[in-house]
Amino acid sequence: MGNLFDKLESVLDRRLVCLSVLLLLALCLRAARPFVVDRISKDGVLYVYMARDIASGDMESAFMRNRRMPPLYVFLMAGLSFTGLSAEVSGLVVSVLAGALLVVPVFLIGELMYGRRLAALAAFLVAMNPDLVRLSGSVMRDPLFLLMLFCALFFMVEAMGLQVRRRSMVCWLLCGIFTTLATAVRTEGIVILPVGVLCLAADVFCAEGKFPGFNAKKALASLSCVVVMFAGCYLASLPFMRLLEGSPGTWGLVDKRMLGYLRTLSSDSASGELE
Repeated sequence: MGNLFDKLESVLDRRLVCLSVLLLLALCLRAARPFVVDRISKDGVLYVYMARDIASGDMESAFMRNRRMPPLYVFLMAGLSFTGLSAEVSGLVVSVLAGALLVVPVFLIGELMYGRRLAALAAFLVAMNPDLVRLSGSVMRDPLFLLMLFCALFFMVEAMGLQVRRRSMVCWLLCGIFTTLATAVRTEGIVILPVGVLCLAADVFCAEGKFPGFNAKKALASLSCVVVMFAGCYLASLPFMRLLEGSPGTWGLVDKRMLGYLRTLSSDSASGELE
């Protein structure tokens, strides 16, 4: 038993080896999952049909199937289908790879915040989680969404730990790009933007658990980081919007259904006050 723990300590001491073992474990589990199921979900069938339409150049038919669905996952499926894979297998490849790669940002976030041992434990739990394995072995967009989301979170955490200089700004820009990519898979990804604003506000006003008072220079630099993140988010979304021109798709950075719901709530509240 002592030798086993010594070997484990040796692996943890080597960062690249540790991450490679975790990645290989996650990949093996997810690659095996499609072989033990014989059907795909209703949503998976929709993605397959959309990918086939896009691959054949019929963008209009693809987005008639779901007018508001962000396009990144089905675009990747359609792109992979040009290699000779079927749309279903293409979707599985994207999900398996994205699901396995999720251990990387989880490990890096854990290492930044809690050290390598807890980072390895968190990544191991992600690799072994039955629900994540099931999702990653299916034609579902969730594994790709989670990968983009946690990459955005990693760059946010990395930027928060840096002094305000060029590398910090680059991290915020990358956070914005990955936020957009997450939003291009599921519109819920846009929640990273307000989270980023709150984190920056906390960094300005509550440094090291104290309340040092308002720091105008740091506040201005932090606000600049948010602007850079949002600009990167918007610029990265332009290719998707351009590709959907002339199709029934109405994807954008903000889900119009949620905006409509909020407008309905506000109008109901206003009418209630008038009564």
